[in-house]
Amino acid sequence: MAIYGSGGNFITYIKNNEMLGVEVTLFWDGFDNGNNICQPGIYILYVEMFNLTGNKIVKKIPFVLSVKVN
Repeated sequence: MAIYGSGGNFITYIKNNEMLGVEVTLFWDGFDNGNNICQPGIYILYVEMFNLTGNKIVKKIPFVLSVKVN
């Protein structure tokens, strides 16, 4: 699982080559691979999964990184 910016630029990996259960909760701290804080905005979670028969499933899930405003 990887995170990309809205322009398609690679940001970071969340999980890589790990066996996961049916339901998974993910957490991203908002930092990129260089340990730089990312700007608020729209990002894409890119997921590649394989089912029990070996078929690959690809999902692109948009989400928003936001900041708390006092």
